[in-house]
Amino acid sequence: IERIKILVSLKNHRFRGLPKTHCWKASTLTVSSDEIFALEIDGEVVYSNHVTFKVLPKIVRYCK
Repeated sequence: IERIKILVSLKNHRFRGLPKTHCWKASTLTVSSDEIFALEIDGEVVYSNHVTFKVLPKIVRYCK
């Protein structure tokens, strides 16, 4: 139920400030893992344990 509430809040642009969430602005986002994970890029699935996103116009909001 908690995850559903978070997804609904994200869809409605009311994500900021929810319990167990954090938001900040960044020009890049790097995700690293000890295990390989699947990532979809332009409809293609690739597998990696490290990826860096660079977003234009220089700002991306990342929420976890």
